[in-house]
Amino acid sequence: MKYWQYEPTTKEVNLSPLIAIFRGGIYHLPQHSITFEPLPQKMGYAVLLSNQGNKTEYVEDYRGVTVFSQRDGHAIEITELGPLPEIYTEQKPTTAFDEWINGQWITNLEKQYQYDYNQVDDVRRALFTQYVDPLLAEASIKKTQDLKEESALYVQQALALRQKIQDENPWPLLPQESAYGME
Repeated sequence: MKYWQYEPTTKEVNLSPLIAIFRGGIYHLPQHSITFEPLPQKMGYAVLLSNQGNKTEYVEDYRGVTVFSQRDGHAIEITELGPLPEIYTEQKPTTAFDEWINGQWITNLEKQYQYDYNQVDDVRRALFTQYVDPLLAEASIKKTQDLKEESALYVQQALALRQKIQDENPWPLLPQESAYGME
């Protein structure tokens, strides 16, 4: 006699049949077993024993699948049986600036531009503080010491370095389309 075991908490049926032991004139079945054949395996579904215990049914199975919140793109891995919560999608956002609009991820170009601008601004400010400001401070000291030619050289070096920093860290281009990449 064939039987199938199921997990008592989730009632998920193991679809590999086992053979019951016949001893003492009866078949010996372990606890949490069924003797009727369960539904066949179906891609994307688990087979569960019904609440009545007299049949099996399909339940969506996304366990192990990474899904993304439509609110903020945050990823989670599904660990339980059942349909996806409505606020999640299997579609992965392509950037940190994507927003879920009309069933798809759309990049908010304005937010991306603001982020890129702030990144460049932070780098420029840090480099100015580290390299340009000391030259300007030295120029100021030389000027107060009435060493105008040396002061002018420090100012010239500071301006050249400032230009180099700006050239190597250009501002991002403004988005030409609407904020969501659509005309």
